[in-house]
Amino acid sequence: MSREAIALDRFHGTHEIEAAFATLAQRHSRFFRAGTLGTTVRGRSIPYLEVTDHDVSTEKRALWLDGSIHGNELAGAEIVLGFAEELRARIARGEPPGFLVKLELYLVPVLNPDARELSIAPPFPGVRVNLQPVDDDGDGKADEDGPVDLNGDGYASLREFRDQDGDGRCGEDPPGGVDLNRDFPVRRAARAAGWQPQPETQAVVRFAEMHPNLVLAVSYHGGSVMSATSELFIWPPVAVAEGDRARFDAALGLYRRLCAGAEWNPVSEPEKYGIGATLVGTTMEWFYAERGAVAFTVEIEPGFRDAWVRGEWESAAQDCAGIVRIPRTSSETRQRTVADLLPPLVARHGAFLFALAEQLAVQ
Repeated sequence: MSREAIALDRFHGTHEIEAAFATLAQRHSRFFRAGTLGTTVRGRSIPYLEVTDHDVSTEKRALWLDGSIHGNELAGAEIVLGFAEELRARIARGEPPGFLVKLELYLVPVLNPDARELSIAPPFPGVRVNLQPVDDDGDGKADEDGPVDLNGDGYASLREFRDQDGDGRCGEDPPGGVDLNRDFPVRRAARAAGWQPQPETQAVVRFAEMHPNLVLAVSYHGGSVMSATSELFIWPPVAVAEGDRARFDAALGLYRRLCAGAEWNPVSEPEKYGIGATLVGTTMEWFYAERGAVAFTVEIEPGFRDAWVRGEWESAAQDCAGIVRIPRTSSETRQRTVADLLPPLVARHGAFLFALAEQLAVQ
């Protein structure tokens, strides 16, 4: 494998992503440029990759692709990286995709770097929100009583807590923050007085406002339990204008042909999964309703975290609940599971995204 190739059999941290993008920009400057949207609430960079044929200066439309806005939904970032790797491989072979003459691609693998970094490192607490400190238990301290690894296997399951602040309660103040996928400034959202979007949200908004040519936005999530299948195409949670319907249907047609999942329209089936009413302020709503871009979410592989804990169940003493049953797994099991499940998923969705870009270039 080339030293510049991006491995597709494991989860990547933010620094690895930045380094990979910098290498692509250095070695293939005609097509790749690396940048940052801004910084997170904890000061981490939010890296992105611009992909286009920079030797062609005609007006171009743009495609936005993001992943991991929820820190514990790990595979979404790898879908975006896999698409970048497919583009790199073709360019390195001297076969750049023709759509790069007509399109600009903006690839943002991780919109929530703080929570993702926490979620891919032992004991893997799986934090969904950003890491804006929250004092959940009102004791004047924030985020001091989250999951712990009770049995020493390197993994903290959802049952593993300890009374870490001595207040007689367990797990009542985990790493806190804001759900960034409810934080976007949309007209129908009711906000508390003084509300301001989180730094991560503001970074996306600023970037999109500076790039009015964005006409298609795809947001990858992972960890959904909504669909019995492993993948789910989700329409934006607002009514789609009749004039836009054909563009959405075109994208959905590719998804049906190349991916292995179902679809959900929160407007026509608001109660199907019991969360339709809460889908306010999402990236897909903001990109469509506020920016006019065709925008949708793809949920993938709900089973990654469950697969990590394949193994024996055992008893352990938990401060607040007495004896509880928790899983015992190993780093080797987790690594092998990801290495087995991730490559075919990345390949399938890479083909979908490639076809989506080709379709956009001729519309």
